Amino acid sequence: ILSQGCDDFIRKPVKEDLIFEKLTEHLGIIFVYEDKPQPTELVATQSSVNLEALAVMPSEWLEQLKKAALIAKPAPILKLIEQMPKQDPLLAAQLKRIVDNYQFSDIIHLVNLVNN
Repeated sequence: ILSQGCDDFIRKPVKEDLIFEKLTEHLGIIFVYEDKPQPTELVATQSSVNLEALAVMPSEWLEQLKKAALIAKPAPILKLIEQMPKQDPLLAAQLKRIVDNYQFSDIIHLVNLVNN
């Protein structure tokens, strides 16, 4: 294989780490890994949001929030947050923080908690 012009090869069974190592070696690609939040971090994020205040929101608004989180784009979510009543600025700030951290799955989970 090497005599035919290939730079390298990987034998089976293929190990994922070896693929990334070879890509880095031959193409100079640098992979940036994201740490997955620990379950305690996820609980901390969800517990900081007042579910009772979120439950006051109309069910149609909650469904729109969930749909916007499913497509994982901040702009529609932020527009929905702007529609929230000004009486609960803390909830709006908490939701904005979640969006700023791209934790869309947390928003989906919160809406599911409120709807159940």
